[in-house]
Amino acid sequence: MFKKAIKSQSKLRLALIGASGSGKTFSALSIASGLSQNIAVIDTEHGSASKYADKFNFDVLELSSFHPQQYINAIQAASNAGYEVLIIDSLSHAWMGKDGALEQVDRIAKRSQTGNSFAAWRDVTPLHNQLVEAIVSSKCHLIATMRAKTEYVLEANEKGKMAPRKVGMAPVQRDGLEYEFDVVADLDLDHNFIVSKSRCFELSNQIISKPGKNVADVLKNWLYSGQTPEIQNADKPEYLIPGIAYDRDLLNAEIESVMKRKKIEVEQAKTVLFELFNVRSRQQLADEQLAQFLEYLKSSNAA
Repeated sequence: MFKKAIKSQSKLRLALIGASGSGKTFSALSIASGLSQNIAVIDTEHGSASKYADKFNFDVLELSSFHPQQYINAIQAASNAGYEVLIIDSLSHAWMGKDGALEQVDRIAKRSQTGNSFAAWRDVTPLHNQLVEAIVSSKCHLIATMRAKTEYVLEANEKGKMAPRKVGMAPVQRDGLEYEFDVVADLDLDHNFIVSKSRCFELSNQIISKPGKNVADVLKNWLYSGQTPEIQNADKPEYLIPGIAYDRDLLNAEIESVMKRKKIEVEQAKTVLFELFNVRSRQQLADEQLAQFLEYLKSSNAA
């Protein structure tokens, strides 16, 4: 029933939480561009992401209804289209925006004979859970921004009376949603990336000014450091099995790992590329050729 745990290569789940002006959209695009140039953005902020189209290369889908099903459809469409990185800017609207979860609860309660909003959650909670599952299971690296709200707790004051006390900031979303992400960071008005939760040890408790490629590089090393998923097909690596989609990021990450392990210099690799495929850069290779190049490096006798 149990087996040895193995760290596998995986896709990113990153949440950025901040107030207006903290740089959520710009930071998400900066980090995404460090991961890949194949980026899609779900924009709920009235075209705010497109204001950075002169600085970053991405495709955009602007939502006018923030019904959770609209998010689910968009996430699935991005995966099916083969985007490497998907930015949801912002996920807060699925909770409290037009047609969002809270509005759905109000509508259901008004239609019912009792007007009981508590009972309405029986219909809305499963829908929100489906949105969470779409986020977790997406084939893309996923970066979600969320608006921040001031969080208070009730506690006894010096007079023994219960009074609210400010304890920090919390995302505008369902409580506990942060647990679904690998890395959660707050952004302050000085554009500091303040990590509050991280499964990536190198980012734990870090405070990083103006996050971008610096954060993306750490995340890529962590995401691609494990083994590729096991494939039950004649013991072949996934990228050599006919009829499947190639993941160029995973191929390139493993090539870098093999070159480092076998101490293959960049110029040596370029010579091999030219001899095998008559090209000087991996970017010029088709997906299948890139996979063949990796297998050649693995089988080479380089020390």
